[in-house]
Amino acid sequence: MRSYKGLRNDTSSHGGEFIKRHGWGHELFNFAPKNGKCYGNKSGGNRININRLGANLDDDTIRDVTIAWTATRKQGGAFIVGWYNHATVFRESQTQPRQFRGKHLYYFAECNSKDATLLTEDERVFEIPRGLKGMGQGNVWYADDNPKIVKAALDYIFKGVNPNSKKKSTKRGKAFQVDSIKRKKVENAAIRHIHEYYSELGYDIKSVEEEKLGWDLEATKGKAKLLLEVKGLSGQEINIELTHNEYSQLKKNKNNFRLCVVTNALKSPSKFVFSYSESEEIWTDEKQKKELNFADIISARVTA
Repeated sequence: MRSYKGLRNDTSSHGGEFIKRHGWGHELFNFAPKNGKCYGNKSGGNRININRLGANLDDDTIRDVTIAWTATRKQGGAFIVGWYNHATVFRESQTQPRQFRGKHLYYFAECNSKDATLLTEDERVFEIPRGLKGMGQGNVWYADDNPKIVKAALDYIFKGVNPNSKKKSTKRGKAFQVDSIKRKKVENAAIRHIHEYYSELGYDIKSVEEEKLGWDLEATKGKAKLLLEVKGLSGQEINIELTHNEYSQLKKNKNNFRLCVVTNALKSPSKFVFSYSESEEIWTDEKQKKELNFADIISARVTA
């Protein structure tokens, strides 16, 4: 899901037979705060072996657990979509203080809403292995048999260290050279800012500005390929213009096009990454919760 805050303006997909039959999964409210808390559910089974997390045999709960929530991407693979810190995990399922379609929902873990972090779709780049010493067929993995992936995941969650980061590595394809970009200084700063952001997420970056494709950068990770059009602004207000080609490509490639806007590019840059929400049919920035409004412009060049 995009937001895990219910089906309003969101959809569930790639979650197995249950979602195919019902159109939603048990995790649909995992990042929707209720009474100051988030309640996490999972698909399959009604018990969690909290003894493997350090609980005693007669304990009903264990506290101060870090939980990494994963989901399957359409390109394949299980990726971390967010996490709970300082969570309480229950041995048996509990009843949530909310209903869905007239029925009570259940949960196995809870945390204060301030301790719940949901990544944007582009930031979901940390893959959890499957098979030997990885996730099996079940929907809960205790990870006690793979300390290497545990350390990497904890570094990712608490230190922001992405083991897949390409920021300092050699890029594939055309080399990225800021000096070669024939743009104003503010545009150079914006390009550099977005380039570093996606590189740190583990994407391979290729500059295609000179090819006039309708976007500036291509970010590739596995089978996923994002088309990044970058706009830099010296001030805070988001007010930009798209060329005919850029606007056409944005509408043509909605699912993998990103309109990246960097405000205060030369002083204290702030980035806004706008992506298309198919369920809402709008372009939004997932972090800043801003929505784009488009106004078509008809222009002409006249000579005599």
